[in-house]
Amino acid sequence: MNAVVRISAVVAVVVLTIGACMFAAADFELRSLPRSFESPELAMELARSMEEVKAIVGEPGHSDRSQMRSQQYMDFLFIVAY
Repeated sequence: MNAVVRISAVVAVVVLTIGACMFAAADFELRSLPRSFESPELAMELARSMEEVKAIVGEPGHSDRSQMRSQQYMDFLFIVAY
């Protein structure tokens, strides 16, 4: 039973650490997001068209695109850890 508690505690710490890193790494330029979203991550998850994606992360080569890409990679790690 102690092993299960220890493993659960380690997994919880890993998940919280990844979540904190995702929050700390989010450094998007301020812009008007489509459909009154306040979070670029949520707006990206619920984008309906390429025009909305461009409004969220900018044109190809914009710094927000690489920022969103790194957020998505961390999200995959979060899902696996969860």
